[in-house]
Amino acid sequence: MPGKKEASEIYDHIVDIVRSVRSNKKISLFRGGMEKLNFAQMTALYFLYDSKGMTMGELSGCAGVKMPTMTDIMAKLASSGYAVREHSKTDRRNVVMTITQKGKKLVEYNRGIGVDYIEKYLSKLNIAEKKIAVLFVKRTKQILTKRFEK
Repeated sequence: MPGKKEASEIYDHIVDIVRSVRSNKKISLFRGGMEKLNFAQMTALYFLYDSKGMTMGELSGCAGVKMPTMTDIMAKLASSGYAVREHSKTDRRNVVMTITQKGKKLVEYNRGIGVDYIEKYLSKLNIAEKKIAVLFVKRTKQILTKRFEK
């Protein structure tokens, strides 16, 4: 049964992969304006992309940050034209954030770049390795999603 040793080995490999991607100047996963956003802002933009609008409280909860932090994050996205802030139609005390067309284009553009990079590196694997890689990522997502659901 896998244990601490295997978990440590996987963790170290993931850290090395992230370091390799970040240190390779030829790889720029975030372009088209996304490079001007920090990780929290990019993450919030992706949350908005997958929704029809979210309240500041929902965004704050999803991102695991306090409301003042989310307010700062969304202020940057709104001032950059990637998101729009509106009052809720049902409760004017709530602010609802939605992604703009400019924000959608940015997410889609960067998703395409990411898919191209993954495709490039998957091409170095044989069919069995590709299936294992996809299965591993899919199963990890399922486990983590269940863990963080309310």
